[in-house]
Parts: sequence; C-alpha cells; structure tokens
Amino acid sequence: MKNRAKCKLCEDVLESFHRYDYQVCKCGEISITGGSDVYECAAKEWKNFLRVDDNNNLIVVKTFDKKIDQRVNEKTDESVKEKEDESVKEKADENIQEKTNVNANNKKYIKNQLFEIMKKFIDDIDSLPIHARHQAVTHSDLSAFANVVYSILQAFDDT
Repeated sequence: MKNRAKCKLCEDVLESFHRYDYQVCKCGEISITGGSDVYECAAKEWKNFLRVDDNNNLIVVKTFDKKIDQRVNEKTDESVKEKEDESVKEKADENIQEKTNVNANNKKYIKNQLFEIMKKFIDDIDSLPIHARHQAVTHSDLSAFANVVYSILQAFDDT
C-alpha cells in the first residue's frame, strides 16, 4: 500500500515515496513521511486527516487518547503485572544459578564460539557487494552487532 493521505481542509493529496520523503499539505494541517517502509503521519486535528488507499478510496483514521488508554490499562493490568514480576524474578534467579554452575572449561569454549561468531559476522560484511556495503545500517544490524560484542565482553567479565 502506498503512503498517501488527503487533507479535508485544502483537499490536497499527499504521497511519501521513500523513508525520508516528508510531505505537508498546502494549508499545513496534515503531513506524512516514511514512504512504504514507515507510515508516519501527523495532523493538527485528526478529523481533517484521511488515508488514501491504492484504489483512491478514502479511509477515516481512528485515533485514541493515550492518557485515557494508559490509565485504563494501568488499573486493569495491576494484578497481571504483579504476577509477571514474580515470574520474572523467579526466572532471573534460575538464570543466575545456571550461570554460577558454569565451569572454566565451558567459559573458554563459550569465548571461542563468540569469537567465531564475530569473525563470521565480519567475513559476511566483507563479502557483501560494494553497493551493499555502502547502504545505511539499520537498527536491526546495529542490534545484532551490539549483542555479539556484549556477549564477548560479558564472557571476559565472568573470568
């Protein structure tokens, strides 16, 4: 689906073609950005904002008040949160017990595995075509890299 919207006030139809393509209607009432990757939009008054689908059908956007929704969720989820907190604490305690039971040989084995993962990560990047190496890094890429580095540092910290 294309990232398109229509302003009810000036009847301007906007379309965002790529992630950083920011579009504003003539009267400044609504805006969109993100292309077909991220459907971001803004409006001074949401009653003046309409989505436009690929068949030029107008879609009324439903909005909600975050403050009211948040208060309702807080009241209804208090007991659920307490139960979740207890189970999270129990799982954390179990993980701590498991980590303390790891012997020195396992630590060396884990370190070697982590170094192999890091080396494969580097080799995979180096083997990319030149145009792919010049693409922007996504948050997913950065998260994967940070997790590998974190795991290696954590393995050294445990010795």
